[in-house]
Formats: sequence, C-alpha cells, structure tokens
Amino acid sequence: MKKVLFLMMMVAFANAELYYQSDKNYEEYAKSHTKDAEKLCLEQNDKKMCHALAFMYQGDMGLPKSTEKSLQFAVKGCALGDAFCCEGVAYMTGVKSIGPKTYDPYNTYYTGEDGKRYKLPSTCPMGADSDTAYMFALEYLKVGNGKEARRCLEKGCNKKYNPLAKSCAKLGEMYFDGYGVVFNYDSALEYYKKGCELGDINACAGVKQTTQKIKEEKRLDDKQKLELIIKKY
Repeated sequence: MKKVLFLMMMVAFANAELYYQSDKNYEEYAKSHTKDAEKLCLEQNDKKMCHALAFMYQGDMGLPKSTEKSLQFAVKGCALGDAFCCEGVAYMTGVKSIGPKTYDPYNTYYTGEDGKRYKLPSTCPMGADSDTAYMFALEYLKVGNGKEARRCLEKGCNKKYNPLAKSCAKLGEMYFDGYGVVFNYDSALEYYKKGCELGDINACAGVKQTTQKIKEEKRLDDKQKLELIIKKY
C-alpha cells in the first residue's frame, strides 16, 4: 500500500514539475499587470502567458490560489497548442489525456462578396462604418482573433448615435460562449440587453437565456464551476 502511495506521489510531482516550466519574465509581468496578462492569454492568444497564469493560480506562486482560474488558463493554453497546459488540464481534472485543438491564428485572408480573396487587416480599420466593422468582426472570429473582433463590434454597439443592434448581440454571444473573450455572463447580459432594446430578436432571447444561466451559476459548487469552464473552452 505504501509503495502504491509513493508511486502516486511521484507521478503527481512529475506532472507538477512538467507543468511548471514557465518563462519567469511572463510570471513577473503577470504579478504586476494581472488583468493585462489575462487579456494577453484570452484575447491575444499568447500561449506562454496562458501557461504562466495557469501555473501561478495554482497557489503561492505570485497570485492568489484559484483552481478555477488555473484550469481556465490551462484549457486556453492547451487549445493554443501548449503541451504543458494540456498536462495541467489532465492533472487537475483527472482526464487521462487531452490534446491541443486545431488552431490557426495566421490564416489572415477572407473571401469577399465578389468571391475574391483579400488580406484581413491586422487591426480593426479605424474608418470602417458599423456594417463594415461587423463584417470584419466575423472574419476575425473565424481566424481566432477575438481582440480585434471585439474592437470591431464595439465600434457598432457603443456608438453614441445609431448603434448597430447585431453588433451588440454578437458581443453578448461572445461573452456568453467565452469565444474570443473571457466568458462572463454579466457582460453577456449587458450587451444582450442593449441589442434587445435596439430591436434584435436574438439578443432578446440571449437576455432570457443569460439571466437563467446567472441564476444557475450562483447555485454551482466549485467542482461544477470547473466543469463549466471546461465546457466553455
């Protein structure tokens, strides 16, 4: 029995050592600019930052212990192709193996209405009107660039005059699904409400769905919250 326990401990330590290999520069940045570091991982797809945050949130590593956040960043890092993050997800959830998802952030071309291929701008065009920005947002989402998709949608939704309802609805959807942004039901509800007030039917349905999810989330225990994060990613 003691031998079995010893072997189990050795496996756990081996996983932890494998998982640890994080760039110290990223860790230092995460300590002093935590919110920005989280955005680098979740919105700008920096897998090294995802790795550092996943490790640090395990506890006593420079950030407050949060198994929920550690798993969130490990899952994101794994999706970006970080093998150590995949090991971390397996270690925390008990899943025997998990591999990185197919991810191609460098496919920066899109097909226009005329059927021709065009280069996707590296950032959301400053002078784009609401409808054009919405079109670009959909293209950015296709290639996994959540940061620029969000910026384009905000151009339409947050305009003082003539805001675009479908931009608000899409922002609500992004925050609800955690696609391209940190999933957050409160933010999803905020944008869904704005889209609904502007007459978007899907946004109105989103208000009802998100309100229900917020009620359900309050009743979840820690284990169920972790399962929710896995599903979102």
